[in-house]
Amino acid sequence: MAPKRLTIVVSGRVQGVWFRASTREVALRELLAWRQTGPPRARVDRVDPCWGTATCEYQEFSIRA
Repeated sequence: MAPKRLTIVVSGRVQGVWFRASTREVALRELLAWRQTGPPRARVDRVDPCWGTATCEYQEFSIRA
């Protein structure tokens, strides 16, 4: 299967609940399924995935503030 690129915009109460740190921890596992709920105490209202062609420019997962 060819690599794919996925950009996800998450909306809801995600500040101050360790959402970014938890996302990074889960990224190597089951991110696509997990993003629907987030970490404990988070409330995800909507998830907007945007699939694109993989450019292979990134070698690892990272979080931008």
